[in-house]
Amino acid sequence: LASCQLFIPCVAGYTDIAAPTTVKCSGTTAPSCDIPTCCTPNVCVAPAAVPIGPNYAACNGLVTGNTCFPSCDAGYTVTVSSEILNCNAAGVFVSTAACVANTCTMGPSMALDPNADYASCNIQKTADTCTPVCNLGYTITGGTFALLCNAEQYDATGVTCVPTTCTGPTTPDPNADPATGYASCTGQQTGGMCTPVCRSGYRLVGTTTINLICSPTYDVSGASCDLQPCPVNAGTTAIPGQCVCLTGYTGTLTWTGTAWNGMCVPDACTPTQILNSVLYSTAGALNGNTGDAVMVDCNPGYIATFGTATCRPDGTWDQPTCTAQPCNPNTMIPNSVAHEATGVITGFTD
Repeated sequence: LASCQLFIPCVAGYTDIAAPTTVKCSGTTAPSCDIPTCCTPNVCVAPAAVPIGPNYAACNGLVTGNTCFPSCDAGYTVTVSSEILNCNAAGVFVSTAACVANTCTMGPSMALDPNADYASCNIQKTADTCTPVCNLGYTITGGTFALLCNAEQYDATGVTCVPTTCTGPTTPDPNADPATGYASCTGQQTGGMCTPVCRSGYRLVGTTTINLICSPTYDVSGASCDLQPCPVNAGTTAIPGQCVCLTGYTGTLTWTGTAWNGMCVPDACTPTQILNSVLYSTAGALNGNTGDAVMVDCNPGYIATFGTATCRPDGTWDQPTCTAQPCNPNTMIPNSVAHEATGVITGFTD
């Protein structure tokens, strides 16, 4: 047997053995040489972790030629899913893998608030910050948060939109009750319901029940207070919406919230008489109530100054007078001393 010593260089990623390799050969015409392994694969050492960089912990302890599967932190995706290792004598290897932030286009996967708008968040990616916008009538709690996107979604826990408390109507109706008009509305929150109250003499029309959206004031334009007419024989005072009986009428009027209750009845006029009338010549014969009108006929030989007597609101009568008619002056008394000539006799009904 023949033998010799050789120095065999190793390719990158492998290390030479410490001593020259002894090669033993046998045969004379075509010697067969037994060449032992002289290069061993280098052991790989995972590099220190860096922020937002690939994690090579699974590669630590592997050797050149093994397959490494780098990974990324939650919210990031690795650009190279697997690599064949080639490590130098110090265990260092070169990787082309990187971690890129995931996008958040699909919105929250948890804690989705139905009263929040996440449009500003859904165009961002992991590590970006966002603040959802609450719908009208809601106030955000939790504010801004950092996104962590997986499968294009993120957890929005801790950020919610809570109903806003109502502070008062944006434009109150001037005819709402000063004390209780919006008492059932103010202090409630978005989503509540209430009914305004109008001042006396005004009736609520339109949207009688308001669905509150507080920002923090609320809209009451759909509910208005309309002035209601006074009952017959009643009129308003200096204060709009206050009805009282007119002069010459008596009664008690009460506002029920939607209409006036009660009535004004006419007062009686002071009884009187119309001398020389057919029906009202005696004392107290003419009587009636405010607004009454009666026809007056005078006795024969008398004529009324006007035909109707009316009971005034002050309790007195606007009445005609029956005045005596003049007699025909063409009368004569034959054989009389002073009245024998035609037209000498004159006078009035007596």
